Amino acid sequence: MFLECKPKQHPNGTMVQTIPKLISLSAAVGRARGSTHTHRMCRFPDCERNPCENGWCEETMEGYKCHCPAEVQGKHCNEHVDEPPVNSLTDDDEKPVVTCPDDIIRYVVPGVTSLNVNFPNATATDNSGKASLIRVTPPSGSLFQLGTTEVHYVFEDPSGNVGSCRFTVTVNGTADDDEHPVVTCPDDTIRYVVPGVTSLNVTFPNATATDNSGKASVIRVIPPSGSLFQLGTTEVHYVFEDPSWNIGACICTVSVTVNETAEVANMSYALGMENGIIPGSSLSASSVFDYFHSTARARLNLPRLAPYAGAWSARSHDVTPWIQVDLITTYRINEVGTQGREDLFQWVTSYKISCGIDGFNHHIVKNSSTKPKTDKVFIGNIDRNTVVRNTLPVPAVCRYVRLVPITYHKHVSLRMELYGYGPLTVGPEWRCTPKKCYHVDAGLRNWTEAYHFCHDLEPVTTLAGDKRPSLLFINTTKEYQVVKRCSYLYDKY
Repeated sequence: MFLECKPKQHPNGTMVQTIPKLISLSAAVGRARGSTHTHRMCRFPDCERNPCENGWCEETMEGYKCHCPAEVQGKHCNEHVDEPPVNSLTDDDEKPVVTCPDDIIRYVVPGVTSLNVNFPNATATDNSGKASLIRVTPPSGSLFQLGTTEVHYVFEDPSGNVGSCRFTVTVNGTADDDEHPVVTCPDDTIRYVVPGVTSLNVTFPNATATDNSGKASVIRVIPPSGSLFQLGTTEVHYVFEDPSWNIGACICTVSVTVNETAEVANMSYALGMENGIIPGSSLSASSVFDYFHSTARARLNLPRLAPYAGAWSARSHDVTPWIQVDLITTYRINEVGTQGREDLFQWVTSYKISCGIDGFNHHIVKNSSTKPKTDKVFIGNIDRNTVVRNTLPVPAVCRYVRLVPITYHKHVSLRMELYGYGPLTVGPEWRCTPKKCYHVDAGLRNWTEAYHFCHDLEPVTTLAGDKRPSLLFINTTKEYQVVKRCSYLYDKY
């Protein structure tokens, strides 16, 4: 991840916001830095020194680009031409109608006197059907000083008629900002447990916030995602703060409800590809087409956001492609959902699913109705955006879920989601019966320690559902001989 560019003191004594640039490296320097192409660094904006004498300057990742009006040309818009082209085929004298964006207000932290501000382009209509932008001063991305600056857009039609509009960009200090962040909470969350279970660890997506300063940071989430929620409905409070210490908040709810009728094996919910609960660090693949087609683009319903593609795409020469999700702990996987690529006609038409616990040993999901059992091939997509969900023949307990494309349309590209239940907390230290799970203990605790240990045990999530926990002391001379149980300890106290 790239570091954020920060304000620096300019040689003229003012604080100026630096911006990212791609700097070409020599072969020797590139090898020393681990790159043979370019290096990203933060530096002062190139357009600040006004290199475009008679035009307007656009910041680019490699430097800058000058946009010249019709009467001048050259790299720096400093070469005058005899006269602009004239369209003699029409008597049109109607000017283009130009519409500017709304006025913009931005805020900076104390000590910063300028800010690079981006804004949308103006639009223009004309009776000729064509109106071209010939000048915007100053352009989007320019460095704006404290105070109010007027931005001037000029459009021209093929007959040489000129239309224009103006709007303002205002840069204020944080002391002038009294506008609160606008916070949007995630949807309310509902989770189900089996009878006898009174609490559940629940994860949910983060809230989002927008602010006129362009920055709002979360300072408090109570209770946070992943907390233990009791039966009933609990409010979750999100609080955000902007650089001027204005506060914005929202409230959502988490409900834990007993499911009296449904079997646990059929309980299923999205595990977090679409909503981002599964982090990008948990996604890996056999290959990616390039940086803009990475595994981070494999989330269900994720649209194209130029220059980033609308799906994960494997390399063209990858003959055994796969994409893998690490769930960090074990879950019961019931279903897999897939989509094609949002921005191109590419999708996976069939695939297999493999499951693993340790990251090294994977087993392919099998057909449960064939003898001998054969690999299950799931039917994939037939278009770009329809979500196709496939149910596994038998729920699989996995930490690592790997989707292996078999056939595809034009290119291996997909978006996906996993559906299941968990996390499954049962481990090798537990021994489970149909009603309870016993935590195996070597018998080293005294009565008081054992009582408190029993009291702190949480429900155990197994493939068959959540079960009541208990403590089992083992007599090492006779394996699994019960010496004390939690229920007995509770009776004593």
